[in-house]
Amino acid sequence: MSDTSNWREQKRALQLDRANGFATASIVCALVGIVIFGGVLGVLAVVFGIIALSNETERTGRSITGIIIGIIEIIYALVVVIEVFSYYW
Repeated sequence: MSDTSNWREQKRALQLDRANGFATASIVCALVGIVIFGGVLGVLAVVFGIIALSNETERTGRSITGIIIGIIEIIYALVVVIEVFSYYW
């Protein structure tokens, strides 16, 4: 019985580590995307943040911050693309 519970605890710890990694990746992509015009990094930040939240991360603040900044980057990238195309159209 203890082997089964130990295995489950180890599996949960691995899932939690992976979710925490996705939360960190979300915020890093979002912050790097601010410095480098990051429409693609904004999308990655949103995706990684959603994955982290769906895996019940301990770092929900990082996930939510990455999602919010990522969405802002996507909107900004779309506005810039629309402005460029409307200027040349």
